[in-house]
Amino acid sequence: GFTGDAGSGGSCVPCAAGTYKDVNGSAACTACPSNAVSAEGSTSLSACTCPAGFTGDAGSGGSCVPCAAGTYKDVNGSAACTACPSNAVSAEGSTSLSACTC
Repeated sequence: GFTGDAGSGGSCVPCAAGTYKDVNGSAACTACPSNAVSAEGSTSLSACTCPAGFTGDAGSGGSCVPCAAGTYKDVNGSAACTACPSNAVSAEGSTSLSACTC
């Protein structure tokens, strides 16, 4: 979860949000899969999750894809997108039920 060159007098800094590092040493942090997010200082790929409005299994290396039009997802994680109520529509990547309109 940290990177830097402490062996040369530098400091260790946490990996930025959206990245992780699962080994010790001065190697760079690794970016989460496409469209995924993680907290600052994350230590494993499994810390990468799909944000609201996206679905997929980022924690296993998969990418996050936007929820299809007519669906929404209001939480982070790998859960499926939820369909809008009958006859309602929403834009691709919608993040709340309130995005569904008649």
